[in-house]
Amino acid sequence: MESLKYPHSYHALEYLENCGCIILIGEELNTVCEIFDIYSKKRMKLPDLNILRENINIYYNNTTSYLYSLFGMNSTVIEKNKNTDVIEVLCIK
Repeated sequence: MESLKYPHSYHALEYLENCGCIILIGEELNTVCEIFDIYSKKRMKLPDLNILRENINIYYNNTTSYLYSLFGMNSTVIEKNKNTDVIEVLCIK
């Protein structure tokens, strides 16, 4: 298996059974998102999150192939562990 190209902590993982992939979203220090194909054992970068946040809830809709990243926390020096009201949608096909 390939090593992670980007560091991740306080991220969210989701296994997409219909395509045999694992989605890795969010992180406390960057907006990088990745997908890992368990059959080919390859990682690919997904579009970055628009808003930096950690501990995101994610939901995948099998019918529409949309991945929703919901809420999370934004930890800045000024505001520690501030809950966000951000929802982002990514089409996974």
